[in-house]
Amino acid sequence: MQNNFMDEELKMRFPFNGDFESIASKINYSVNNVKNQNKVYFNKLMVGICSMLILLITGGVVLPNIINNSFVVQYWEDKSIVQKYPTFTYSNIRYTIFSTEIKKGIDTEYVGNKVDDITVSGIDEYNKDKEYYINAEIYEINNVYKKCAYAIKFEGDNNYYSYLNTNYQFETLGDFIEKLNLKEYLQFGTATYKNNIVYKDFDDSIVWNMLLSDYSLVNTSLINNNYKNPLMSISSNIEALGIQNVSVAVNDEGYIQTNILGTAKTFYIGEERVNNFVDYIIKNIPKKNIF
Repeated sequence: MQNNFMDEELKMRFPFNGDFESIASKINYSVNNVKNQNKVYFNKLMVGICSMLILLITGGVVLPNIINNSFVVQYWEDKSIVQKYPTFTYSNIRYTIFSTEIKKGIDTEYVGNKVDDITVSGIDEYNKDKEYYINAEIYEINNVYKKCAYAIKFEGDNNYYSYLNTNYQFETLGDFIEKLNLKEYLQFGTATYKNNIVYKDFDDSIVWNMLLSDYSLVNTSLINNNYKNPLMSISSNIEALGIQNVSVAVNDEGYIQTNILGTAKTFYIGEERVNNFVDYIIKNIPKKNIF
């Protein structure tokens, strides 16, 4: 298949380990499945797609929900429970589902003590923004700081869904790892070098020992934009938080960068340590060309 301009931009700019054909198919699916292509909702769809293209072309950080969540406004009765109620507010903090394409909840092994009963609201955009309400129960996620994430169980549904405080600001790498219990919950997949070579089947301890061992590293994204095109990006999942296919990466300016919890976080580790890690992966881990 011949590469077009969009293919090249995705490879150059997209900061995560994405399946580009899947991304394209989702956009195509969305366009072809608008039930009522009236002017208002079709324009919303096109604005969403154009916004994504602008971010990709300019090298902006594209968050997971831009790709994972459909731009199409669905009928209320066709929505899943998390599409109907993608956010809730508790103790003046707004919590958001990682992706409205989530089909099932988290495993009950991650669910801790019940915290409270709440009422959650959702908007039916097709019916003059009619508001619906549902009762729900909030639960702790085991060993995860409550201001970062909760599990929620909706009335009439047996699943527990993780909702995230994407605005939480972690001061240091240690703060980030410990409050999300990443040492236990973070799962690494493949490493992608310069967006075109994949390295797989490596032990997670390599990443922890070479990149994530210094808990004192300051989260520099709080004051500077150090989130760049990745030199090497490692696909990552956190089942307990319902997070899939996010990135822990390094860039050629010496930063660790990640979009875990939906917003950019960067930690300066130094160019030497970045190069040592990349060299180790290249020399010791099996690779596969994907483009």
